[in-house]
Amino acid sequence: MVLRKLLLLAALAATALSLAATAGAATRITTTAAFTVTRTPLGPPRFAGGNVFRDLLACGTASLANGGSWTFCQTVTIVLHPNGTFTVDGDGTLTGFFPGCGDASSAYEFNGHGTINPDGSLVGPDHFQSIDAATGSGGFSLSGFATIEDERGTVTYAC
Repeated sequence: MVLRKLLLLAALAATALSLAATAGAATRITTTAAFTVTRTPLGPPRFAGGNVFRDLLACGTASLANGGSWTFCQTVTIVLHPNGTFTVDGDGTLTGFFPGCGDASSAYEFNGHGTINPDGSLVGPDHFQSIDAATGSGGFSLSGFATIEDERGTVTYAC
């Protein structure tokens, strides 16, 4: 009888630990996004080693296919290389509504690379990820990638 009670107690404890682990697990959501961006030059271009450096303030909105959205502003540096390629990186902040998580805000990092078309347009992928994020109820993380030329991408977030 004592052994059955101990086994029952052990089974209940294991169930409770499993439920607690499940409750603490982050909800991960992946969806597509469309970005609208306004870019403002921050000073004149700089030149070094055959490269052109452009500092920009890029602000806008992201509309998520699952009904969420956020606004953002980022400071980026684009380096145009003489071989027809570019690199870009920077950081920014975002604030918005993320279905399944609620309202959230985050600082994030941004980087990308690609080629420069003859008309001066940029073609290539970019990547972003949160570095300091929170919701009203706790942690939040965000990462994603997009294509610079069509301003569409995929976003994964968790809370």
